[in-house]
Amino acid sequence: MLETAKFASLLQKFHSHGPVALPAHEALEMLTGQGAQAFHLDCGLLAEGKWADIAWVDWHHPQLVPHFHAESDLIYSANGSCIDTLICDGKVLMESRRVKGEEEIVAKAREVAYDLVRRASGSSP
Repeated sequence: MLETAKFASLLQKFHSHGPVALPAHEALEMLTGQGAQAFHLDCGLLAEGKWADIAWVDWHHPQLVPHFHAESDLIYSANGSCIDTLICDGKVLMESRRVKGEEEIVAKAREVAYDLVRRASGSSP
């Protein structure tokens, strides 16, 4: 999502609107409040009674150096590798960059990918 917001902002700047088009704070708002509104969801901010989706950013990640402005860092420098912990609807899905069962998930993904390539190349099972 962070990289998508980055591309959206840069495309607005590139296609005739100049460097002030879609600033970082507006791109970040697209990911949160405006994103929720677009899907008619009662979320997009941290408040009592709202869905608790939180991404903890590792502000010490090398991608975010020198870290002058948080909103700009998130939109123009950050990517998924900068996220340390992810909580969705109150459930911890990733903590310290580890997903429960990650090894099994990756092994299954490799198996499925290998099978797809083998079938596409016409090799017998």
